Amino acid sequence: MNTSKRSFIFLLTTLLVLSLACSSVAELSATATPLPTLTFTPAPPTSTPTPAGPVSTTDNPLVASVGDLKLSGLRYQHPNGLASFYPMEGWDIEETDYSVSMTHPETGVSYYISATNTGYMLEAESYENFRLIMEEIYTSQANYIEIDAGANPGIQLYYVEKTYTGYDEENYYAYSIYQQFDNVIYTIEVSGKEAFVQANPVNPYRIMFDSFTQTLEINSTIASEFPMYQQSWVYTPDDNNVSLEVPWAWSYYPDSVDETLYYTYFYSPDNLAGVEFIRQDTVKLTPELGLDFAVNYLNLLHSGEANDVKINVFGELQELETGLYLIDWQSETSGEIGNMLFDIRTPNKLIMVVSLVADDELLPIYANTLGIINDSYQLGQ
Repeated sequence: MNTSKRSFIFLLTTLLVLSLACSSVAELSATATPLPTLTFTPAPPTSTPTPAGPVSTTDNPLVASVGDLKLSGLRYQHPNGLASFYPMEGWDIEETDYSVSMTHPETGVSYYISATNTGYMLEAESYENFRLIMEEIYTSQANYIEIDAGANPGIQLYYVEKTYTGYDEENYYAYSIYQQFDNVIYTIEVSGKEAFVQANPVNPYRIMFDSFTQTLEINSTIASEFPMYQQSWVYTPDDNNVSLEVPWAWSYYPDSVDETLYYTYFYSPDNLAGVEFIRQDTVKLTPELGLDFAVNYLNLLHSGEANDVKINVFGELQELETGLYLIDWQSETSGEIGNMLFDIRTPNKLIMVVSLVADDELLPIYANTLGIINDSYQLGQ
């Protein structure tokens, strides 16, 4: 097999070797809640005819149908080449540049695949942070129960099986698998209402999920060239009419010192890059006074108490709009380096967006991601 394409046989062998309580890949499950906001336009799905019908890429027996559920005889190919598989016949297919899902039009049971480029291979603790962050879409739900969880660290594979109550007051079942190959983390899931899919190896939706995954191939070369942390969501704080688009896989920490100062932090899973979103009540500001406030903030939190932050190391103060300014900064003591937006357009309010990396060697890696976050900043009218 071409090394750029990976069959998902490892999902089967790993679960069998570990003798897991729920060992069939048909037991895996997916997000029943809305997916993160994405910054691209979905393209229509395409299919490639083949006379052979559904064929396993793992050499394992393939169940082509169970009751009313069956695999299509036409192999699906993602438009950018990310993945190919035999889809479920009659299910709705939705895709983005980085993911694809199939959903039963009547029951809402869904199979989902996505790929996230993390820029480089995450170490064990950072990889765990990634999984915990991604699982928050489930753990934040009412009546969350973790049924089972396990791992094969040797092949960077982890799974979590859970139930919860959705916003619609319905009970859901979900099973998520995460696997890391070099700089890409793949997620494959199945989910749906417990009335249709459950932790039961003879459940038709799980049996067909097993069959679907046995036909799945992913092009890891294409996935590794995706923009870093491409899936995003729009954060809008309660205290101000502003917004920022941030990576879905980054941690999120809201905080407030008092009723006049609010912080929100977003950090990469390895905590080597981040964005800080600060809203502070102030006196009426001029550009010069706003810059003074901004530099004081950087020295306070990012100079290791050395008060050595230098600004505009790489360029000049930029006025992006009247009242909105961009500077670059660096602290020799802390090693941190980044950019800062400061906005004085709201009366008696200073809004700052600080983007940073832990040292200058990381700047070329994260520059595009941090730039996209900065560009997404919006002040409401």
